[in-house]
Amino acid sequence: MPDENPAMKQQLQMKRAIRRAIRRDILLPSILAFALIIILTVIALVSTRSAPIANIFMTLFLLCPLVLCMLPVYLVLMVLIVMMGRANTAVGKGLFHASTITSTAGDRVTSALERAARVTVGWNSRFAFIDRIASRIFDQPQGEDDK
Repeated sequence: MPDENPAMKQQLQMKRAIRRAIRRDILLPSILAFALIIILTVIALVSTRSAPIANIFMTLFLLCPLVLCMLPVYLVLMVLIVMMGRANTAVGKGLFHASTITSTAGDRVTSALERAARVTVGWNSRFAFIDRIASRIFDQPQGEDDK
């Protein structure tokens, strides 16, 4: 694989994490709910305590309508979740770009401050003799008279 840009690697990792989250948070509960309905139906049919006809009717008249009535709500929620994921991706690209810009600006400011500090220290060391001369001239020795 050729040398990839670190920003591209991070975007790929974000996309993989989002896909993994979608599989974990949307598809897995859907499959488990469907499997639970199938298992409950099989248990109801295999059960020996009640008549099989009653179990079939309970499945047909109670569980199936419940699933059918909740299906539109479930589908609306799934569409909203997918749209929220797309909005998150759209906003994420802008935020990643802003983060990159602020990071590079921070690096530039840090390097400029380091250069300014070096120059300041250099000028301070060059003019240290003036400070010594000024302190001899303007600083009065404290004697018994001042106290």
